Amino acid sequence: MKGHRHDPPHPSDRPDAVRAIEASQAAGRGFIERFCLLTENRDPESNDKVAPAQLAALAKWGAPCENPYDYLAALKHPTLVVNGDHDVIIYSINSWLLQQHIPNAQLIIYPDAYHGSLYSTRRASSRCRCVSLG
Repeated sequence: MKGHRHDPPHPSDRPDAVRAIEASQAAGRGFIERFCLLTENRDPESNDKVAPAQLAALAKWGAPCENPYDYLAALKHPTLVVNGDHDVIIYSINSWLLQQHIPNAQLIIYPDAYHGSLYSTRRASSRCRCVSLG
């Protein structure tokens, strides 16, 4: 259709999407509040060396190879793979592939969750700790 402009639907057109967005944002605010309460055992702050190192690792990891999952079989520790079903950074299928190729791996995919699904609720992080501790 030449000259036709199509605007994608706005979340407000779907009440269920609005509720999901509001719940996700509330969970994110809750995480930030809990994070700010931490005073001990915090991760070090990022610096100007982090982004270049991450990009270099990503480029090496993303290089095509013949058997891309073979190296995962070498992981011997129990592994917990966590993902949100609406994650647009790490698609859920990739988490499933990890779980399929890592011996002794478990997968949790949280519904109505995005990239930070592990941090979205206390219940999520508590469940992950319980699963990972056996």
